[in-house]
Amino acid sequence: MMNTHIIPLPSVAAFHRSSKLRASPLRYLITVLLFSAYIYQLLFPLHSSYAQDGKQSKALTLPTLERPRVQRRFQPRQSRLSAKIGLLGHIRDDYYSSWGAGVGAEYFITDNWGIAFDLVSLQTSLSDEALQLRDRYGLVPDARPQDMMITLGGLFGLGYGKLLLMGQIIHLDPLIGLHLGITTAEARTLPTMRFSFAPTVLLRHQLALRLDLGITAQLEWRQRGVVFTTGFLPQLVLCWGHNVSSRKSP
Repeated sequence: MMNTHIIPLPSVAAFHRSSKLRASPLRYLITVLLFSAYIYQLLFPLHSSYAQDGKQSKALTLPTLERPRVQRRFQPRQSRLSAKIGLLGHIRDDYYSSWGAGVGAEYFITDNWGIAFDLVSLQTSLSDEALQLRDRYGLVPDARPQDMMITLGGLFGLGYGKLLLMGQIIHLDPLIGLHLGITTAEARTLPTMRFSFAPTVLLRHQLALRLDLGITAQLEWRQRGVVFTTGFLPQLVLCWGHNVSSRKSP
């Protein structure tokens, strides 16, 4: 009787595992080669010169570009004399609110520093809360309604900017100012200080539209003594300026 030896054949799963083992070193080698080529390209980039027809061509030469220049300002500030007119409101914390109109003038000595004069006429009335107190209890504030404000101050230009809005270029000229003066309130005279932030939009024909956001501080001598009050004074101002010097600003 013949003895039969059965040789076991590898299973399908074992064949797949052996294929993965054989393919894994190949993928590893390709990955290493690609990574090495990438590192070499980073360390030794190709030069712009190359060989053509057995001769080395010259490196590519870029044309000489014009040196960039800063565009002149739309309305230079230095030596600019401006007249202005505006509408305003003065909201205070003493039961009074004022509305009025004003005129003024300003002149910039340098490109950053200028002086300003303002004359404001005020129409003052009691606030709603003060009217209720007067109607119910007959009480009126010991403050007096303000009539006129006169200030002289300094201006400082923060810079110059442009804004592209809906295809139109808007020229911006932001200013800050500190103003000192007096305010008349019937027979009383109130020392007044005003700090303002005034973003300005420059227009054609030397015109400018300004939103002047001011904060006021005042001292008033009342029956109970000296009272310190603060207020908010927004103004919408239209300016017309002219450069009185023939020197052109850069």
